[in-house]
Amino acid sequence: MPLRKLPIVLHKHKICIICEGDEEFDYLSCLKSLNVWNDNYEVVLDNAKGNGNIPARYQDRYQSGSFEIVFIFCDTERKPYEQFEDIKKEDKFIPWNLQCSQARHFLR
Repeated sequence: MPLRKLPIVLHKHKICIICEGDEEFDYLSCLKSLNVWNDNYEVVLDNAKGNGNIPARYQDRYQSGSFEIVFIFCDTERKPYEQFEDIKKEDKFIPWNLQCSQARHFLR
């Protein structure tokens, strides 16, 4: 009796990256066009068009269940960093302490 093989599953892990604005979105779009992410992942970029829209976008993408993980890519080092602190206070479910080294395996 021949051995049976399991079918190859073509399911990719879906990742959403919410970008604060055009600058971050354009940067990640360029990276996406260069195929820097591993082929096992489908990366979806979402332009929030302002840091005030980030919490709502995050909640929508996270609660939709369409993505295995949702990242936020935004400025934190210069003003209006106070707004970034406000965003962190607004949504208690965002894991702000995620380190870059923990996300490294998404790259090729």
